[in-house]
Amino acid sequence: MLQFYRKTILFFSAIMFLLTASYGQDCSDLFFSEYSEGSSNNKYLEIYNPTSSTITLTGNYSVKRYSNGSTTATNIALTGSIPANSTYILANTSSNATILAAVAVNGMTSGSVTFNGDDAMALFNGTDTLDIIGEIGVDPGSYWGVNPNRTQNNTLVRKALIKVGDSTNPSGFNPSLEWDGLGIDVYTDLNTHTSSCSACTPTRDTIVASVCDGDSATNGVKFYSVAGFNSDTLTSISTGCDSILVLDLTILAIDRDTVKDTICMGASLVFGSQTLMMAGTFSDTVQNAAGCDSISTVELFVTAIIRDTVKDTICFGTSIMVGTQTVSVAGIYSDTVQNAAGCDSIASVDLFVTAIIRDTLADTICQGASLTFGTQTLTMSGNYSDT
Repeated sequence: MLQFYRKTILFFSAIMFLLTASYGQDCSDLFFSEYSEGSSNNKYLEIYNPTSSTITLTGNYSVKRYSNGSTTATNIALTGSIPANSTYILANTSSNATILAAVAVNGMTSGSVTFNGDDAMALFNGTDTLDIIGEIGVDPGSYWGVNPNRTQNNTLVRKALIKVGDSTNPSGFNPSLEWDGLGIDVYTDLNTHTSSCSACTPTRDTIVASVCDGDSATNGVKFYSVAGFNSDTLTSISTGCDSILVLDLTILAIDRDTVKDTICMGASLVFGSQTLMMAGTFSDTVQNAAGCDSISTVELFVTAIIRDTVKDTICFGTSIMVGTQTVSVAGIYSDTVQNAAGCDSIASVDLFVTAIIRDTLADTICQGASLTFGTQTLTMSGNYSDT
């Protein structure tokens, strides 16, 4: 039993020793950028240099293979160097021509590159662990992960946003967190790697737009209704570089015009498509030359017709003037003129005609006598009138 515990302690001590790592800063040291466990001997690892300087591999860097859950590694010492922001291919000696052509660009072959989907692979700088694919000391069966990102019969490419390797042994390796699967024997990214570590210049795309007041326009990300430069910054998933989308927005004013007008009662005013006869505030909207609303408003007043009626009386046989009319018969007469507001002013006369009073009497005087009748002194027979 004691021997069992000693073996157990030694086992975990070995793992801890193997996984002693310096937690590197982003883009400060090498990490795996591509993993291919393909058909036959078509197997390779791509290593990426995220720094701005060439890194010498010889005497410093190595790749270790931990097969079938073992904590004992097969060591592969790396030779050569990796230029800044460039890649290096470590491949099986018997890989196909495509892979070997990539090795010829920058890389090396080794007969020890014989990993399967259940073998953990680690990258070291001296004794420091830089990156691990899989989980050292654990046999997952045949592979880690699930399709399309599993470690068997697949090519995995590191996501562009990853800037540093996994320097600690993961507890349950999940490839989909940092890798994208391409499929078996797919080599489209060989010798290249897209990384956020690469220096990039943000792209800037400006859209110039004009909208009417109250409307909005978009730069493809958000809608804006305030004049000026409105911008949003997006980070590319594939490159990690910023893309700045700018909206140069001009707000066009809505034309507004208000007038006052007056009509006479009974008259009408045509305003836009409306015929107005009542007092109130009315609006009409049309499109101006810029395509925005032009709102005309009229405040309408209605002036009442002035009516004035008087009564008058004349004697029979006489007449009076009512406007331009000469009237001598009883009745109601009207005359219409324009007042100061330009509306009708109607004057009416209710005319009465008084009949002449007639009284006839007979009188007799003696010859030589006289009769005073009104202003007359009568001495002769006859008919006389006095009004």
